[in-house]
Amino acid sequence: MQGKAHRNYRQRKASSDSEDDEEVVVVAQRPPSGQKKNRVVLPVHEVPQHDAANMKPVIEPSRPEQVPGSETFVAGTEVPLHLRTCSSRGRGIFAVSTISPGTTLITEQAYASVLDDQHLLTHCSSCFQPRPSFRCSKCALLRYCSQQCQRVDWTVHRQECKVLLKVPSPKLATTSFRAICRILTRRFLDSGSFTNVEALESHRQKRSPQQIEQFAQMAALIVRLMEGTNTLSPSEVLSLICRYSCNAMAISDESLANIAGGIFPTLSLINHSCRPNAAIVFSGSTAVLRSIRPIAPGEEILQSYTEISEPPYVRQQELSEAYFFRCDCTECWRGETELDSRTTCKCRQPGCEGIVNISEPLIDPRCNVHGLLSPSEVQDLEEALAFQLQLYQQAVDCREHNPDASLVKAEECLASQELLYSPLSPGLLRTLRLLHDLYLSEQRFSEAYATTTRLFLIYQDLYRDYYHPITSIMALMRFKLASMEECPVGLWEALRIGAEALTLLEVTHGKKHKLYAECSETIKSLEMHLMSTYKTEADT
Repeated sequence: MQGKAHRNYRQRKASSDSEDDEEVVVVAQRPPSGQKKNRVVLPVHEVPQHDAANMKPVIEPSRPEQVPGSETFVAGTEVPLHLRTCSSRGRGIFAVSTISPGTTLITEQAYASVLDDQHLLTHCSSCFQPRPSFRCSKCALLRYCSQQCQRVDWTVHRQECKVLLKVPSPKLATTSFRAICRILTRRFLDSGSFTNVEALESHRQKRSPQQIEQFAQMAALIVRLMEGTNTLSPSEVLSLICRYSCNAMAISDESLANIAGGIFPTLSLINHSCRPNAAIVFSGSTAVLRSIRPIAPGEEILQSYTEISEPPYVRQQELSEAYFFRCDCTECWRGETELDSRTTCKCRQPGCEGIVNISEPLIDPRCNVHGLLSPSEVQDLEEALAFQLQLYQQAVDCREHNPDASLVKAEECLASQELLYSPLSPGLLRTLRLLHDLYLSEQRFSEAYATTTRLFLIYQDLYRDYYHPITSIMALMRFKLASMEECPVGLWEALRIGAEALTLLEVTHGKKHKLYAECSETIKSLEMHLMSTYKTEADT
């Protein structure tokens, strides 16, 4: 096993106690226009079949050498999968037979999961849904959406609550602290279930003395507060914290925004690639791994631990620091041998149409037309890049207290970035995300639709040759906005966009998922509205 099991496009490390700058996206939705027993299926609603045969193959490096006698079947999977130990990558999970896109591979309930600090008071600690109406009367920290959820969670929270009441300061009850307490409580209630967690890689020997000291302080506090419940020594709890830090998953909501963290022992065995063939979607604390491109027999099941929209050097740094390995996938090879639009900008020399490869820090930038930049050109580029960052930060800083000013700054930032950055630049993508959220909060749905469409096309390009949940989510957002009366999109075009979203959701989320049903119902509503319009016109 390489390291931590899951990060999606907007995820931060689940073990981190710092807050993510990204906001939960609120998607506006037009209410249904009416109900009708018999659904009228229009030609525009024909959903195309997934043409897996025409998808471009993703050529990965040669498969790692298997340790003899290490192959076993993975228990509890939806399709037959092998667990193998490889000399270069550790444990990994491999396909036994051909797997088509949209196949559910593994469904796993979290061994232990907790809401992150930011969402602890705004979401249910049992089902992770927003707007809870009950709270624990003892610790007053955990919230629940119903008495049923509170009863379900009480099995574990009964012990956890006692610990939270002893914490010297609420600031110490961080996401990681609460997660480790939950894991140890689960171990206390069912010691046999801890075996798979204990078998996960900790990378304890690779960590810095400063990090070990920080973890040791947390371990000592947990051992003291959980006396009578925990039977592990401070050193063993320290190793558990190390395991959690590199195996925990950031649990996301339906819009793929992080709300919680959890440990999933089986899914933690899925190794990383920047060109994955599988991705995870969540329903509360249940994780579902689905194939997002064709997988051949014997091919390793891979997902991405990092945000693929980031440039290769950023991904490699994160993988090295957090998971202690360097990625050697084809996407990273391509970044070392070819110009990557995520790390390029337009040449600022008058009349030059070249592009400049940029990095952090900016070392010997070179234009692909006129070569190495002069010192004055480097300084000009550095100032331009710093100016873009300054504009973006100003827009973020005034977002809460002055959204109108934030919107003006964000639009100014985007206009400036478009003159400098390449289309897939992470900086440009961040600004578009910010504008998308600002337009929605200001109910400027026409601008929100245009921005969503642009984001959808960018993600399609980033996740080319395979399906990905973020592309499906952006397609659904685009469809919801297109179906609103405030958007300048006709009903036929809205239905076409809806059919596209439904096709993507079928692969990445499945027909049983709530979002698939939501998209399907919206399409039905638009069809009935369109038929009603035709009938009214015919009658007149």
